Amino acid sequence: MRYYCAFFLSDNATKLQTISAPIPLHYYLAVILQTALLFYYLKLSFNVLQAHEQRLKTSFSNLEKLKLAWLKYLLLAFGATWGVAFAKAFFLAPSAADFVIPPILLCLVIYGIGFAALKQPVIFFDTFTEGGEQVPFTSPLPPEKNSQQVQTIKYKSSGLTEEDITSYKERLLQYLEKEKNYLNSDLCLKDIAKDLHIPSHQLSQVINTGTSGNFYDLINSYRIQEAKRQLTDPGKQDLSILDIAYEVGFNSKSAFNNAFKRYTNMTPTQYKNS
Repeated sequence: MRYYCAFFLSDNATKLQTISAPIPLHYYLAVILQTALLFYYLKLSFNVLQAHEQRLKTSFSNLEKLKLAWLKYLLLAFGATWGVAFAKAFFLAPSAADFVIPPILLCLVIYGIGFAALKQPVIFFDTFTEGGEQVPFTSPLPPEKNSQQVQTIKYKSSGLTEEDITSYKERLLQYLEKEKNYLNSDLCLKDIAKDLHIPSHQLSQVINTGTSGNFYDLINSYRIQEAKRQLTDPGKQDLSILDIAYEVGFNSKSAFNNAFKRYTNMTPTQYKNS
């Protein structure tokens, strides 16, 4: 920063001399190191985003309004801006614009990330807390490694016993069968936890270890079962596929079709016709 200030506050002759001077080797080394670090942290950022997307599925039953694609695009824009600046600095002689344009563009991307995040505050704040304390975060595991043994290691420090997990699971399933609140498109884990008087992080553990998926999978499996019932109900034949999607708790036809095909290997229309 002090170097930049000295450059911009100098006279035109000094600026011209600075720009036309031979580029020292350490300049290239610094650029290479900075760029390598940047792309390393970009890779880490994408890993965190992927983990957070999976984490959202442990608390929300619908992700239509919680997509993080915009953040990935902004990170790509950040990397592309730096990549262009790197190529310009490494292969072409530096100019006065090199000291101005890349920092401005990077700042715009950073402000863009902040502005977009304010439009989806629920995915960052006050979602994974319990009793005013932050619930410890453990990165989700790839599906192929999501075995019972790995889940046991993941919740090794948990205070829940096997009897607790079995009891809570029975209460949860009975509650869902009775209340049918999975039809609520805005249903969250904390809503059920509040009704069952079970801490959210413990209920999440019960679902992750006692069922074949996470909260998102569990609720959507109930929704698909209800959709199958309605699709074959003679009294519901006047409803469109989209009407049924909304009735069973989905926010869009595309999300409904994707989930339905995942659980049945058929589209809703194919299932209805069969």
